[in-house]
Parts: sequence; structure tokens; C-alpha cells
Amino acid sequence: MTKEEKINAYKIVFDDLQKFDMFCGRYDAKNGSKQLMHGISAVMEVIASTISDECHDAFVEEFLKNMLECEEAFNGNNDSRFACDNCVCKGKADCKNCRDFDHFIRKSVVKRKKKAGS
Repeated sequence: MTKEEKINAYKIVFDDLQKFDMFCGRYDAKNGSKQLMHGISAVMEVIASTISDECHDAFVEEFLKNMLECEEAFNGNNDSRFACDNCVCKGKADCKNCRDFDHFIRKSVVKRKKKAGS
């Protein structure tokens, strides 16, 4: 296997894993394991760094940003970024729906799809 073929194979795996929120740093910070997320990050960083330094740097930045947002949402540091587009609270920090993991993830997925132009 040539170096280029290896990079392309890693890119396919990386892109496939990025379809799952957990591999992008989004997780249930209330019930999930921070240690597991750091383990996932370590493996994904190896894959990303094999592809390119730019891919690695972009991955690390996005993964940690997403992980921190999940943790902040469940530690009461919620702000309007976490409010569902359809939520009547309009982003109030004390809204139970905006702290609910499934509610938050659905909002994140919609936000990612809009950003990607889907």
C-alpha cells in the first residue's frame, strides 16, 4: 500500500466516523464518560494526523469545542447557543428542555445540517 493509498483509506474511515456525534465530541455529559470521550479523541487524532496536520488541528479544535459545549450545557452554563430553534424559552438558561440531552443533540444536528447546506 502506497502512502497515498494509506492516507485515502484513513480519510474514508475518518469521514465515516464523523457521521456520528460521539466521534465529533458531542455526548451526554450528564450520564456519559468524559474519559471515554478523551479516548475517542486520542484515536481520532491519530487518524486525523495521518491524513494531514491541518485535518488534525481542525479535528482537535472542533472536538474539544463540542465536548465543552456539552459539558457546559449540563453544568448550568447554558446560553442561547443551546436553545432549540423551536423552544418557547428563547434561550433562557433555566429551560429544562434546553438542558435535555436528546433535545440538545437534535438542535446540534439541525445546526450542522444547516451549516453544511443540507
